[in-house]
Amino acid sequence: MRPRPTVRLRAVLRAGRVRSVAVCLVLLVFIVGSLATCGEDVSSGVSTVPGTEPTIASPVTEGLPATEDGLDTEGGLDTETGPLPETGLIAEIVVVSTEGGGSVAGSSWVPGAVTVTVLYDNTVALPGTRADWGFACLVTGFEQTVLFDTGADGGILTSNMEVLQIVPQDLDVVVLSHEHGDHIGGLGAIVAQNPDITVYHPSSFSERSTAAAREAGATLVPVEGAVSPGEGLTVTAPTGSPKESALLLETAQGQVLVVGCAHPGVVEMVKAASDLTGRPVLAVLGGFHLLSHSVGEVDRIIQSLRGLGVERCGPAHCTGEAAIARLQDAFGDGAIEMGVGSRVTF
Repeated sequence: MRPRPTVRLRAVLRAGRVRSVAVCLVLLVFIVGSLATCGEDVSSGVSTVPGTEPTIASPVTEGLPATEDGLDTEGGLDTETGPLPETGLIAEIVVVSTEGGGSVAGSSWVPGAVTVTVLYDNTVALPGTRADWGFACLVTGFEQTVLFDTGADGGILTSNMEVLQIVPQDLDVVVLSHEHGDHIGGLGAIVAQNPDITVYHPSSFSERSTAAAREAGATLVPVEGAVSPGEGLTVTAPTGSPKESALLLETAQGQVLVVGCAHPGVVEMVKAASDLTGRPVLAVLGGFHLLSHSVGEVDRIIQSLRGLGVERCGPAHCTGEAAIARLQDAFGDGAIEMGVGSRVTF
């Protein structure tokens, strides 16, 4: 069944004033009647002339100007333009299809609130959780629930998840940033409890690094270029050495980039993500790999991040205590406290 068209009537009366609603109704009946005699079914917006293919009705424009110059789209008159057509009334039929659902403009998906929960880090923010060298975080708020990296030890990861009341069976996707043990060591513990999960990893990974997932029956997705596990989620193209991907999140507040260790450089990864979408990254979270950087180098990185439009910053893991303190001071209220158990919602 064809979707019912929406018919809008834009009426612009000439200089003379119509003092009766009846006059407007007469004019409307006259125009609709004229359309009907031309073989157009106004109620459906489809041509009904025998022997021809059905077509969507076009706006009534014969004898009228080619553009809408002189019309106020709110329904009023533009008094600065020339005289209107002699007809005194302009009728426009607009057909809007609703076939397939969703918005007329395209996808009906709209970014909403997204929460990132730290599950594995060098420090703890919640008593009862355990700190260890490595990184992992949970991303919720999308259709898919995502585990980004898995830390170094599956026992510590699942213990922290239990304290935070998160179960592996609730996970849909694992994104592994790069092939270092402190980021992929907990994968086996996750797939052992949830073999139906999908694992995204740089295509440079060795078979040994993904063996546990393969043997458990998980779906493996080697990543060579940017790929989307679902609406609002993008795994960026692996770059640097070792090859490393980030996870880009579309949130109600803006784009958020989650990184593992940022071996290619945190500035470079933020810029690549921004170039990918043509929009700035609001916040960047994770390990920035700044342990060996000088104060001057850290300050230049801060300046570069600011220049790229980054407003919020959550340094963790391999960033280093000195660099973390420097970043927190520079970003002020935009600094995000990390550590196991920390939650931030965008």
